[in-house]
Amino acid sequence: MNYCFVRRVTSSIIASLFSLIFGIGSAKSVDAQDTKRLSFCQENKSLFHLNQGVERKLTVAVLNFESSKYTINEYGSKQYPIQITGLGNILESKLVKNNQLAVTKLEEIKSLSLEQLRKIRDQNGIEAIIIVTVNSFDTIKTNQGGWLFTKEKTNQEINISLNLQVVDTTTGEIVLEAEGNGDESGNSFTEVKLPFSVDITYDTGKRYDSYNTGYSIVFKFGESSQTTTISKTTNNIQEKLVVLATEKAMNEITNQLNTHSEELACLLRKPTLIADVNGSQVILNKGKLHGYCKEMIFSIERSPQTIIDPATGRIISMKTEKVGTIKLSEVDAQSSLGVGITEPGKSFQVKDIAKLTNDANCPEQQDENNSTAA
Repeated sequence: MNYCFVRRVTSSIIASLFSLIFGIGSAKSVDAQDTKRLSFCQENKSLFHLNQGVERKLTVAVLNFESSKYTINEYGSKQYPIQITGLGNILESKLVKNNQLAVTKLEEIKSLSLEQLRKIRDQNGIEAIIIVTVNSFDTIKTNQGGWLFTKEKTNQEINISLNLQVVDTTTGEIVLEAEGNGDESGNSFTEVKLPFSVDITYDTGKRYDSYNTGYSIVFKFGESSQTTTISKTTNNIQEKLVVLATEKAMNEITNQLNTHSEELACLLRKPTLIADVNGSQVILNKGKLHGYCKEMIFSIERSPQTIIDPATGRIISMKTEKVGTIKLSEVDAQSSLGVGITEPGKSFQVKDIAKLTNDANCPEQQDENNSTAA
């Protein structure tokens, strides 16, 4: 089981999510900066909405993409193609069943700009887009026996590797990348029962050799209680092995997401804080990359306090103390300079919380995105 946190930043526009699917760039393991960020998150859970009662589950959406076409060897050197689709549907179903993340349904999306990602976040509250694709696919066939009076026995083995990427809808960063591996082998199946819905469709319009046609495997979204039985209709068993191996790999990916859901929230929910103070001037720890621009106005607040329900003892709300107000005057990619006024008897401090109070459009940033896209 493998997982690694990634801090790869895309350009100001994501040209296409298909570029993310095929793993452009390399993932790197969690570094010292990410470790510090996770530690800060654990020490300041209220800033990341992780407190009991007022926490909100991380809201994600899973996208579906078709795999590339792979070939399965059969009957010596003969080959025929296979394409796997609907992996996102199965991951979505598993995440809903495990109930660690809040999953929101999205219509099919071919490609997204950074501006569209932020629109999805604003309109649907989706904090991350999850993409799962086939990373590699291998088939192995071994023959045993066949000498003298013994009957030759053919054993099939399927190895599949799935890649998962979690994309921050605010910045376009890939904040988590994981891999799930599955393998299955056998020489005979009467039927295979699966805990989800799946269709195996044969391409009857074109024969790839004298024995087989090409086929596609389509995983479908269904209730957790829904099952599908694949009966043995041909002499080859590869399609059943592919489905079972994919199920193993999908379980591995799902477990990784569920196990690290809190760490994922820490990476996606970076709070806006004061990083430096010079009198009435402050520097915030976010900038254009996070959708900020000049003229935005923020309320500066401090010391979130928990509000406890006396009947249940659960945290039901958070209360902060207002320190002042600032307006942004300069904004770069990672930070913003603001000038403001404070409440009587108060002053700005590092780690004060900045809450956006006006939903300002950012024409400069939109122009940047458009020019980059062009």
